[in-house]
Amino acid sequence: MEQGKSKGEKDLDEQQAIREYLLGALSDASEIRGIEEKIMLEDDFTEKLSVAEARLIEEYLDGSLSAPEQKNFDRIFLSAPERKQKLRLIRNLRKYAASDNQIVKQLPQVKIAIFDWRKWFSLPSFRLAAAAVLILLFGLIIWRAVFYQSNIDKGLAQLNLSVRGQRRTEARTTLNSDYAPLAVTRGNEPQVADEKALERAHSYLLEATENATDAKSHHALGLYYLVNKEFDKALGEFEVALKSRPDDAQLNNDIGVTYFEKARLGLAVSENLNLSLHHLENAIKLNENFLEALFNKALVLQEMHLTNDAREAWKKYLEKDSTSRWADEARDKLQRLQPQNSQNLSDDALEKAFLNSAREQNDAEAGQLIAQNRELIKKKYLPQKLAMSLV
Repeated sequence: MEQGKSKGEKDLDEQQAIREYLLGALSDASEIRGIEEKIMLEDDFTEKLSVAEARLIEEYLDGSLSAPEQKNFDRIFLSAPERKQKLRLIRNLRKYAASDNQIVKQLPQVKIAIFDWRKWFSLPSFRLAAAAVLILLFGLIIWRAVFYQSNIDKGLAQLNLSVRGQRRTEARTTLNSDYAPLAVTRGNEPQVADEKALERAHSYLLEATENATDAKSHHALGLYYLVNKEFDKALGEFEVALKSRPDDAQLNNDIGVTYFEKARLGLAVSENLNLSLHHLENAIKLNENFLEALFNKALVLQEMHLTNDAREAWKKYLEKDSTSRWADEARDKLQRLQPQNSQNLSDDALEKAFLNSAREQNDAEAGQLIAQNRELIKKKYLPQKLAMSLV
């Protein structure tokens, strides 16, 4: 049983899980998710991962991996460029150490004056030590580039954790591309999956912006406020970021989302929808394959009751993405915008369909309804009913 295991046994289990994860042999989805979360959130765990990588490389170079492990090492482990670099470094270091050890054994012992620096540098053992120092420094550079997490990285990881499995806005932000149904809540009170993670995210991101004017930190803090439905604060952070990065497609998308969500609350609806559309179109100009922005543009056009434009926008989105769960939602929204086959409508249904077309100023659809239902209009005296409804 897991609970009855000693700390040593648990450590061995963890090492084995990390090894299988690195070789792509770990099949338990919950274990894979747990390891990936620890990589993002725990500094100590990244050190364990680095040790496990070095151990696997040593076994590979020694030829002690089994045939399936060697195949997974080549195909999966070495798919990461930084691991290929690490393999080259360790292989070269082993060759260099082996050659220098042979040279040291063959050389006679020579007395060297303490201050004769040229002779010190000519010693193979000194060169080996210098090489080790250089490799250590290079390792630190790799650690900084691959494993180090800034407050922004930590804050966004905690923010993602706080809303796991949730969708806080109807429009799509750049925080997380995973699909989730829209969370329907009463009022504007935030209801997140993990309140503690949300608090940690706020702390990290506030610290990131404390002495920083860079766009990335303010964009990240703006995402926190957007998730927390503090839209004016979100826009304040986004505007700071936009000053230095006006051509950032992701930033423009998230600004568009914020204006859209304000409009959904009934706040200056027309103005906020127009601002939302402006920033989303900017994002699409900067990246024509930006799925989040394409999806959001269709949402905004639908909210503006521009039915024909919304239909075209949903179709364009589905040209880029036809298989995801986001695509399923897009198809559902497009279906609702398609003109109904009105030839068999009742007079009440016809009246409702015509009124919707009139309110949306969709003259083509209204004309089609009339053309397909002339007999029903004559028999039921619908012109008078329609006229009364529009008054």
